[in-house]
Amino acid sequence: YEGSPALARQLVQCLEDEGVEVQRPPRPREETHDIGDMSERVVVDLVVKGASAAMVVAVKKFRDRFKERVEIEGEE
Repeated sequence: YEGSPALARQLVQCLEDEGVEVQRPPRPREETHDIGDMSERVVVDLVVKGASAAMVVAVKKFRDRFKERVEIEGEE
């Protein structure tokens, strides 16, 4: 995930709402990027476990809600 720290928590919530297990390491890799006038952005690696259909539904709901404010890798 890359985007707002607050939206990272929303992504986790969307995944959990669909029954996907999200592993939260004690110290996840987070990279903070200072982009001048733009709000703070982080890169967070999430490890998820569950049905791929549930993951697709969760990511779609998240994307529909937050549109182009985020980037998610590994969707396919």
